[in-house]
Amino acid sequence: MNPNPTPTIGQQAEALRLVALLAAENPLLPAPYVVFHTYWATSVTFQVDHWEFEAWREALGFDVEGVELKSNGDSWLSVQGLVVRSVDGRDVAATIKLAGCGLPALSERPADELLERAA
Repeated sequence: MNPNPTPTIGQQAEALRLVALLAAENPLLPAPYVVFHTYWATSVTFQVDHWEFEAWREALGFDVEGVELKSNGDSWLSVQGLVVRSVDGRDVAATIKLAGCGLPALSERPADELLERAA
């Protein structure tokens, strides 16, 4: 038996609500590939093309200083943090990881240079 049972969809409701709020708040942003994690019910990953990364980073309120360049053959930009929105006097929150995918394999370039190229 699994000692850490998979959360129910009800436990993921907070993350689902937050994504719906973000969609209503940012209807013109490109649609991300969204992953709702089963073992961390309030954790979500947004995967976007690297040229869409900066618009989403700003919409989520993530500081540029937190952006990291990741690589394992392919390269991508990554940042994560707690995102909170209020609706009807109640905070809705989830940890969101934003990944800007599809960068060509690059040598060690600073993330801020890649952000400028992605914008």
